[in-house]
Amino acid sequence: MIFDELKSDLSSCFKNSNLKVTSAGVELLTTPTGVCKLQMVVKDPLNPSQNSYINDIAVSVNNQKFELPLLVDFLTNYSTDTNISFSVNGDTSTIRQTAYTTASLQIQSVQGGLEISLTYPVSNITIASTANFFNPQQAFVILSNHTILAKFDMNLAIQTAFMAQLALTPYTKVVYRLTAQVGSNTFTHQISKAAPFNPNLRLLFISCSDGSQNEQELCANFYKIALDNTEVLWSIDILFYNDKDFVSLETTNLNILTSCFDKVTIQERDQELCASVIRRENITACTQLFSGPLNMVLQIYEEENLLDQGQHRMIKPHSSIGANETQFCFTCTDADTECKTAMSMAGKSTSIYNLVVLNATKTTATPTQKIVKDNYKGSNLTPQILGGLILVASAVACILGILTTLRNIKMMKSKKNKL
Repeated sequence: MIFDELKSDLSSCFKNSNLKVTSAGVELLTTPTGVCKLQMVVKDPLNPSQNSYINDIAVSVNNQKFELPLLVDFLTNYSTDTNISFSVNGDTSTIRQTAYTTASLQIQSVQGGLEISLTYPVSNITIASTANFFNPQQAFVILSNHTILAKFDMNLAIQTAFMAQLALTPYTKVVYRLTAQVGSNTFTHQISKAAPFNPNLRLLFISCSDGSQNEQELCANFYKIALDNTEVLWSIDILFYNDKDFVSLETTNLNILTSCFDKVTIQERDQELCASVIRRENITACTQLFSGPLNMVLQIYEEENLLDQGQHRMIKPHSSIGANETQFCFTCTDADTECKTAMSMAGKSTSIYNLVVLNATKTTATPTQKIVKDNYKGSNLTPQILGGLILVASAVACILGILTTLRNIKMMKSKKNKL
């Protein structure tokens, strides 16, 4: 058997490999296919004529190598078709703070006297962090209006305990990082905040119209790729640093919410806020949602102090949304203090608006920072009309005066000529 045939014969030895990166090291779990039992053997020191065996097994994570300490146990499990799991201790601080991680199982083998290096990619990689740190129901990303909105609520059930433990940990900076990946295409956006950590900061709003020309192009290009693409893996990382030294991180994947509008603009009027929309066409989920009883919710966030979804919102029950409806207005009753709080936030430079359409089973959302002030007030209508009439009457009187003056001048010239 020639070299390429030997290598091909060992190309399908494993399936379903999973890697977990912890603060102590790496943990690998892989399932043998069983087709490589004759090759997956340890070198027998009492058999000098043996020319097929395994020399070395390691896990490579972002080009950092973790050598397997118990080669015999690994190969024994393979021979019995048993799931293989092992842990290797080592420094993982660089890996854990890196935005994107790749890993592979690497095997150095001698087959028929030929040295063969084999690499098995690990597709499922998890970076360990605090269990249940995020609320999975409030961890999502929305794409619309050429903007990206990521929302990531902390789990209130663990917040008190986490903050108490964090108070004992030296750190000076918190980094919020949004990452996305589909195929070979990636997108990264991050902001840094000085300590202390604010558990109420749960929002990243990214406009593809902001930043440098290069940043705008990168954002716009990935936006086109990611819009309506359910294969994109979106993640949020919260990283803690003590000066330049990495301390820890919290991370989770984000759900993708559909947007039913290409564009939303908020109009601030007298005692109401109106959302003017441009609907997206041929979105089946939106058509189904719009045809039945639903709620329209206008959420208003402050970017530096995002509170729970139940805060700062205006609700408008709606029987359905007609095909030609392009505006939805929200008003407050005297007793609705939550609605009035939302209204008071309108127009602030840090305010972010999120138009949510939901029923019992489905939610869609569209974020925006576009707002225009409408000075129209119904009580001003009559004065405006009267003012207009007065201006017209004045103009007419002025024109008549000019015509009379010209006629008098003409008559005087005529009399002079006769003399």
